[in-house]
Amino acid sequence: MLKTRRYVFFILGLLAQSAWAESFEYSSLLTQRPIITIQTDPPLVASGDRAVEARFCNEQQFHCVRSDWFNFSIPKHRSANQAEWNYGGFVYRLVDASPIRALGVCLEASKIVSLQNDREVQFFFSDSHGLLGFSIPIEGTSAAYVSEREFGFGSTKSDKAKAALTKKPGGPPNHKLPSACT
Repeated sequence: MLKTRRYVFFILGLLAQSAWAESFEYSSLLTQRPIITIQTDPPLVASGDRAVEARFCNEQQFHCVRSDWFNFSIPKHRSANQAEWNYGGFVYRLVDASPIRALGVCLEASKIVSLQNDREVQFFFSDSHGLLGFSIPIEGTSAAYVSEREFGFGSTKSDKAKAALTKKPGGPPNHKLPSACT
């Protein structure tokens, strides 16, 4: 009886831990590559059956993840003229900030480029919805990954994101369209 209780509490503990952990999955668009997962607890970046330890910012200034495979950072409060920043030994450059349309939804997004270990990595980040996707060179070709969820890594999930959604009478929720998408 005591042994059974221990197992029950152990399983409940695992379930509670996974419920509190954040996990962000990114799928490859054009290839059969495994999903890339960024997970906060335990902190890791995984792809297929392999995973490496990840480190996340504890600072108030950045959203970031660092690992042997994947690195990303963005200042939480960028000034209008901030086009470049350094974090974790890599330089990140804001190339373009404009609305993008995907699957009938239009979001304000920033294209960010970073040269990492002699490879140019491109990121698409929305202040309200986080890391939308990225393109990374793997084995000589560029693999594009897109968030499997509405909110990606680094999303605020705040009232700002919720305010971007409206409900049409009698219809499903729709994103407000930036003027460039209308």
